Amino acid sequence: MHVSSSPGPDGFGPAFYRAFWPLLEDSVMAVLHAFHRGNADLARINQALVVLLPKKSDVTSADGFRPISLQKCVPKLAAKMLTTRLQGAIPTLISDLQTGFVKGRSITDNFLFASELLQCCRKRGAPTIALKLDFRKAFDSISWAALDRILDARGFGAPWRAWMSALLSSGRAAILLNGVPGPWIQCKRGLRQGDPLSPYLFIIVADLLHRMISDAAAPLPLRHPLVDDLDCPVIQYADDTLVLLRAEEPQVRRLKTVLDSFASATGLTINYSKSTFVPINVDAGAAAHLAGILGCAVASFSQTYLGLPLSDTKLPARVLDDLAIRVERCIPSWRVHLLNRGGRLTLTNAVMSLKPIHAMAAIRFPKSTVERMDKPRRGMFWKGAPRCSGGDCQVAWTMACRLKEEDGLGIIDISTQDTCLLLKTVHKLLTGDSNPWANWVRYWYTPECNPSPTASWAMFQGLLPTYHGIVGVTVGRGDSTSFWFDNWTSVGALATALPALLSHCTNSDITVRAALQDGMLNLPLQARLSAVTGAELQGLSTKLTGLQLGEAPDGRHLLWGDERSFRSGVVYKMLKRTGCTVRLADTNWDNFAPIRVKVFFWILRHGNTRTRSFLHRHGALGVEMCPFCPSSPEDIDHLFFSCPRLAAFWAFACPVAAPRMVPELAASLPLLEHRLRNTAVLLLLWIVWKNCNRKIFDNIEQDYKAMNKLIVDHAKLWTSRAPRRLDCAALELWCSSLPV
Repeated sequence: MHVSSSPGPDGFGPAFYRAFWPLLEDSVMAVLHAFHRGNADLARINQALVVLLPKKSDVTSADGFRPISLQKCVPKLAAKMLTTRLQGAIPTLISDLQTGFVKGRSITDNFLFASELLQCCRKRGAPTIALKLDFRKAFDSISWAALDRILDARGFGAPWRAWMSALLSSGRAAILLNGVPGPWIQCKRGLRQGDPLSPYLFIIVADLLHRMISDAAAPLPLRHPLVDDLDCPVIQYADDTLVLLRAEEPQVRRLKTVLDSFASATGLTINYSKSTFVPINVDAGAAAHLAGILGCAVASFSQTYLGLPLSDTKLPARVLDDLAIRVERCIPSWRVHLLNRGGRLTLTNAVMSLKPIHAMAAIRFPKSTVERMDKPRRGMFWKGAPRCSGGDCQVAWTMACRLKEEDGLGIIDISTQDTCLLLKTVHKLLTGDSNPWANWVRYWYTPECNPSPTASWAMFQGLLPTYHGIVGVTVGRGDSTSFWFDNWTSVGALATALPALLSHCTNSDITVRAALQDGMLNLPLQARLSAVTGAELQGLSTKLTGLQLGEAPDGRHLLWGDERSFRSGVVYKMLKRTGCTVRLADTNWDNFAPIRVKVFFWILRHGNTRTRSFLHRHGALGVEMCPFCPSSPEDIDHLFFSCPRLAAFWAFACPVAAPRMVPELAASLPLLEHRLRNTAVLLLLWIVWKNCNRKIFDNIEQDYKAMNKLIVDHAKLWTSRAPRRLDCAALELWCSSLPV
């Protein structure tokens, strides 16, 4: 359990038990041992407060709330122990089309599989029904007797079933309204939301629906819309269930019978009025008739499934507008007027930029969608508002989205991040990962059938050149390595190195294993070869002669850097890196200054600090002369270094040689460890900037001694962020030399 989890009715949460475990260990373990033996009296301690969380902002009825149980820790510990044991067995108990709560399975795989199947049905002209089921009070309505029978049928022994029965039947709950608990209610059915064991028990029950629909021994088995030999797809994520079946009346009636039988057996009732019935390649009259059998209303694509827009065709850009709206909705909920630019940068990157990350692994964002997401992010960072004008932006947004080491601010580039996560999906496919989408793609897109690609698969095909450019292959068996396009030789991809030979090959999708037979090159080529092609073939044959394939699977790794495994964060840096080196980037970011000061220095480095000269150049100020020495324009070098009012300050701060510009400042400081020196650079510039603003806006004059005292005070605060192993004595010695 997480240490910060909410406490139950007794007020003692996991943090309490962890802090006082030496005192509580014997008592808690005695209860757990009694529970294991089956003679624990759980009725006195198995209690929970039910907190009602609104599903939407404008809830007006009781069914608009989601009940969450806050349990006492001891029965929760017992449930957690059972959960830990159960987690290892769940993948073997549950269909691979159920991805909820199963370690190693991804919700994205289910969405991709559903999207690909629907688009295949549309392209093939197969009459299909997509039925998204809505369970009425799913967790709260499961019958305990049905659960026990299902566990028995799935091979759970009597002790397991007794433990689960004890946890369920002894439970009592009280509704917490306005902080006041109501009377205790004895639980009779359902699973507690908030109990660690409940999700796994639920998916075991929900898996029964998949088994009933896939029952091949039934009088009229439900079939796959496209392939006779495959079962009807039942795609599940917890209680989010999507069924694809043939648009035939016997099939629909059979499904209705199965659903009703499942509901009566388990208590999981189907709410047909809220379920979604979408026909594909079915005329309106037939669709209405089939929907009437189920008691559903006829709908159309696109539909929201697993939080993403699902369609049987390519998604139009307008459908993705909701993703951009989610990004923009973050801003009104924050008190942005209390945040400095450093805080706004943190929220922009850590929250707003990650709002659409769930969709990035499955959907290629068009340029218009990326621009709509960038507008509120840009407005949040520069102005603290949903929108900003060009005058509010001191540095170009494209520059802000560069890597920090390449003169950027490190703001996430949504388009590049989208590409990276999609490339990771491609990597899972090419490395033999077993998931519903990958298995379907390998089954459907074979060289023998060569079907026309759907919009979803065409999107991933378009990413293959980028993938091949950043990933190398260590050949084992060679059966999953593209002979032409994978980077498996010392000269790189053969398609790039030998373009003439590729143009004469009749099968560009050939694998390394198929091209190398008994150590000899055996390519399917046209009958007549040009002289250039013949020379390329001869050279390649000589190079590959004697190459023996092994029995190990092919391995894939990133081509650059120390990171060999495919991680989207590493790939992001690879795609964003331009190779240019930037002066002062290390000074900007490798220090102990607060984030707001780092942002200030970054803007300063780009020459866009709002000095009088800058404002005059942009028409915002009539004069550009320094208010303290009217003979000189107030540009960055003058404001921070050459203004006469700072002469005494710089004489003490940099006694060796007073700096004249930012690059000279680090060299003018005493010999310090590089992070301390970088911190001192930002500290000096920050104090000068604040001193100037106090004089202009507050008419407060500070001499060099007052500024030196601020340096000493700030240095103590900033170096407290340094790791303990770093000796900050040199910086403290430098600060102590300043007269205050």
